[in-house]
Amino acid sequence: MSEMQVSTDSFDSSLIQGTLVVRLKASAMDILTDLDAISAFRDLLELADDEPGVSGYAQINDGNWNSHADVDSLSKAVSESNELHVERGHDYGYYSDLLVARFKNTIGNYLHQVMGFSMPTVAGFSGRISAEYLGITLAFDSRVATRDTTFSFDNVRTGLPASPGMTCLMPRFIGIGKTLAFANQGATINAEEALALGLVSELVEEDQDLVDVCVEYIRGLVNHDRIVLRFNREHILPSRNDLNAKLEQYYEAMSKTIVSRRAKR
Repeated sequence: MSEMQVSTDSFDSSLIQGTLVVRLKASAMDILTDLDAISAFRDLLELADDEPGVSGYAQINDGNWNSHADVDSLSKAVSESNELHVERGHDYGYYSDLLVARFKNTIGNYLHQVMGFSMPTVAGFSGRISAEYLGITLAFDSRVATRDTTFSFDNVRTGLPASPGMTCLMPRFIGIGKTLAFANQGATINAEEALALGLVSELVEEDQDLVDVCVEYIRGLVNHDRIVLRFNREHILPSRNDLNAKLEQYYEAMSKTIVSRRAKR
């Protein structure tokens, strides 16, 4: 199972009691913008889903990754950076545009990959988490959070449109009205509020370990038929067609945002 043990600048992975546990690290933004990191992360998840010895997948964001700062930097680069991407003598336009293109495309590919898993999945949270990241993990079977976790809706502040995690998945959990209000107000909700809304499935007590709780969740499903688990996910969550439609809207919104902000320079 050495293939399951990976250490990069953006994530670490290990196999714990049959569960592939991935911890996001300070440079986790690379998973969305750097080609090598994108490939390493995608290949690991593909390998895990086909590996008989892997019973499930747990993805841990325990605050080491400051996604707010990284998205702020990406947003600022769109507005201010004039750095060009030149490769082998060819000018491919602004480098920030290339990063945004990778960012949005990788989010779409990742959502499809997670929703297509045959293995059960759980996301673990601790600390300050962006609602954008929370929205993406709504494609997981379950989410657990420590009591000090907060979720902040930052899209209005950053000036970048919400991805399908928020526009397609979140309304299924809390309704259109609450999703729209939270997004437009730039709201911040705590773990107990997220639990009451159904965005989080379980809270981790002070004497519990976040990873242990995630692993135990997977162990509770290990004897269930994977075909049934996958069927439930595919037919309860929005369909691939619904997701694809939202992805197209997201790609178009990102393009319009970039054009608009370039014009304001």
